[in-house]
Amino acid sequence: MLMRKKKLEEWKAEEEEMMLEKMAEDYLTGVAKKGKMATGDNLAENEKQNWVYKIEN
Repeated sequence: MLMRKKKLEEWKAEEEEMMLEKMAEDYLTGVAKKGKMATGDNLAENEKQNWVYKIEN
């Protein structure tokens, strides 16, 4: 029973992490789109890469 509870907690933690990663990716996509409209592709892509690096580390 204890093992099931531990597995459930691990699964919930993984699910939450995946949800946060999805939210971050959606946010970065929006920032990149806004940046492309305002400043061009290169600057927007650099900003997106910087955020991805910060999230991963």
